[in-house]
Amino acid sequence: MSGRALKLLAQDAQDLSVLSACLQDALLCVEDMAFVEAERRFVAVFSRFRWEAAVVKGIDGPRSQVRSGLRFEGVRAVRSRGIDREKRSELLELLTLALEENTGDDEKGVSIQLLFAGGGEIRLFADTLSCALEDLGESWTIHVSPKHDLI
Repeated sequence: MSGRALKLLAQDAQDLSVLSACLQDALLCVEDMAFVEAERRFVAVFSRFRWEAAVVKGIDGPRSQVRSGLRFEGVRAVRSRGIDREKRSELLELLTLALEENTGDDEKGVSIQLLFAGGGEIRLFADTLSCALEDLGESWTIHVSPKHDLI
């Protein structure tokens, strides 16, 4: 593998913000995510821009992507909004991950939001945050990288 493979865990909001930064602008197809209800697990496989490599090598250096698996454990339920699950090949671009503590009697635990460009959202309901991100193989060189306007 060119560069070091990421293997990260998240158990609190600060950890999740690190994973969110690593996954910013990551792409996935609707068919590349699943809720395995019997195992209380949500999984997704992204094509992730290797932000860490761009920072180390410089923004004018080689740019690359890698397939990365994201896994949440202890998930009780999953809700989506603005995503057509029947369009299995639809490409989604992840903007951020967010964590909320649920304090109501009906929904104790946490909810995790996966927010996508265009307004799509997936919300996971779990007892606690237990998340892992792991690169899954060789990275590949790309010729364009995500660009963001600075405020």
